[in-house]
This record gives sequence, C-alpha cells and structure tokens, in this order.
Amino acid sequence: MVNSSVSTVVNATVDEGNFQRDLYRVVVPMMLSACLLAAFLNILILLSAHWVRRSLSPTLYFSLSLALTDAYNSIILGTGLIINSLLPIVYSVYFMGSFYRCSALILEAFRMTGLMVSVLHLLALAVNHYIGILRPLHYAATVTRRGAGITIIIMWIVPVVFFFIYFSSVPGQGFLSLRCQNMDFLIYRTFHLTVSLLFFFPLILLSFIYVHIYLVVRQHQRGLLSFPSARQFHKNVKAIITTLLILGTYLLGWIPAVFTFVLICKDCVVPFHTVSKDILLGAAIFSNAMIVLKCLINPIIYAARMPEIKEALKVMFNTRCGLNMTSTQNSLLSRTDTFTSSLRLISFRRDCYRNCSSGNGNAVTTYVDRTGTIRLQLPHNNHYPL
Repeated sequence: MVNSSVSTVVNATVDEGNFQRDLYRVVVPMMLSACLLAAFLNILILLSAHWVRRSLSPTLYFSLSLALTDAYNSIILGTGLIINSLLPIVYSVYFMGSFYRCSALILEAFRMTGLMVSVLHLLALAVNHYIGILRPLHYAATVTRRGAGITIIIMWIVPVVFFFIYFSSVPGQGFLSLRCQNMDFLIYRTFHLTVSLLFFFPLILLSFIYVHIYLVVRQHQRGLLSFPSARQFHKNVKAIITTLLILGTYLLGWIPAVFTFVLICKDCVVPFHTVSKDILLGAAIFSNAMIVLKCLINPIIYAARMPEIKEALKVMFNTRCGLNMTSTQNSLLSRTDTFTSSLRLISFRRDCYRNCSSGNGNAVTTYVDRTGTIRLQLPHNNHYPL
C-alpha cells in the first residue's frame, strides 16, 4: 500500500515535469522571438536619432533613453528565459555550471534594474512636462540637454548599484554565500515589499504631477490662464499625451508582474504553498507576455506620435533604400523643420530657373536638376568677356 502511494506521487511529479517541459518547449521560443522583435524595434527608434534634423531636445533625450530601457528589458527577459527556463527545464543544462545560482542572481539584479530605470524615466518625463507647462519662460534655462544627459546617466547607474549592494548586504545570503547557494531572501516579504515601494512611490508622484498638469490645461482652455505661446502650449500638451500613452502601456505591462510579486511569496498575503504550480506557471507566463507586449507597443507610439522620430525614420529608410539626399538638400533641411525647408527648396529652385542675360544674346542659365545639384547651362558660342 505504501509503495503504491509512493509510486503514484512519483508518477504525478514526473507527469508535471513533462508537462512543464513540453509547455516551455513551445512557449519559450515564441516569447524569445517576441523579445528579439521588441529589442529590434526599440533599437531602430534609437538609431533614428542620427537622422533627426534638429538638435535633440531634453524631452527627446528622455524618450530615446526610455526606448533604450524597453530594448534592455526585452534583452534581459529573453536572456532570463534562456538561462532560467529553456536550458535547465527543457535541455537540463545549467548556465555557468556550479555558478548557475550566481548567474541567476546577477540576472535578477539586472531585471529589477530594468523595472526601476523605466519608472524613473517616466518620472523624469513627468517633471520635464511639469516645468514646461507651469514655467514655460524658464524651461529652456531649467531643463537643458546637459542636465538631461546627467539625469539619464544617474537614472541608469543608481538602480543597478542599489540592487547589487542589496544582494551583497544580506548576511550569509546572496553574493555573500558560497557560490550564491543561499538566496532565500528573494522569496520573503522584506525584499518583495522593498521592490513594490520602489515601484509604487514614483507612480504616486506621477499621479500628483499629471493631475496638476491636467488642472492647468483645463484652466488654459477655459481662458482662466494665459500662456506665452499657444503653439508651444499645444506642443507640450501633445508631448504629455504621448507620455501618458507610454505610461499606460507601462502600467499594463508591469502591473500584473508587480502584483504577483507583491502578493505571492514565502510569508506574503498568499504563501507559495497555498497556490498550485499550474496557477504560478500561468501567472508567470502571462506577466512576462505583458512585459514583452509593452516593449512592442511603445516603438509604435514613438513612431506615430513624435514628429521628430517619424521624420527621422522616413529619412533613415530612404537613405538605406538608396534614396540618398544630396548635400545641398541636407544643408537646407537641417536648418529648420521639414515644412519650412520644403518651402525654401521650392523657392530656391524657382529662382534658379532665371536666365542671366549678358545683353548681347549670350545667356548663362542656372538650374537645379532632379538630384538637387546646381548646374550651369553655357551659351553655344562659348565666348565670355574676361
């Protein structure tokens, strides 16, 4: 009777392992493909900055760095799927051998870093918009490209340093244990609450900032508040809407993972032993899928909502497809925005079609060919006064 019970338990365990292996064999490659596509699209947004025809604004700096965080999160998530799921579960291969747990701990530190860097970028964009709406005359002096660059560097460095220090400060655990064998602190409430506070506190600040911005915009629309430049005001509002769309995808992408992380742990509201493995597995797959989806949607928002990125992508694709612009056209287009540059080029071509008569029938005709190159058409007698 006892042997029969033990046999039943072992068979059930084997069946669960086979089910998980078969599931990972199908799901993980699909998610890896989505991660690669998301990373490619966000890197494409980053590369388009080279073709932006004007100097990058602080808002564009923050937006491009936010696209970098999406590419980073996609790569880290894909790496985690390979190291923690595909290799050990499907192929029984452990990355770095006996140091596998250290590699998993390092990957966890970088994964938490991606979460914090993303929310800090959204907070920086909110503060950037807040200054632009409330103090438009002082915006250029307050928010500079140099200041934006320094802020971005700090937002990338501080989280990774914080988590590596955290993982090295628990006595006898984490990086302080032999080959990182003891990582129990990761499954207890203290670590989970710390991460949740680092996630939700910036979101609370974001809510206050955008509520105040909304009230200011409403006052302006009702005529109760004047703005130095209506064009600049509407431009700022459009940028705010773009950031709110990205914030929405951020919440949809990370909230399932964060709530699962906060609620389920060793001594959390929902302990591990009270939840079936199938539910935990389904929650993990759904959470990761939502993060990948967020990283896929954001590049579409950049390309559709940000005129600088949209125009830069067009120029980049035209250049890569062999439709290179001449230096004359580039010099004209780099001076101002696309619409004004087009008008200047049309006027330039019209003026260049005039004949410069010398009075004796000999004329020198200047014109611009289809490539934009200025050419001279010489008279047939080829006689010119010195």
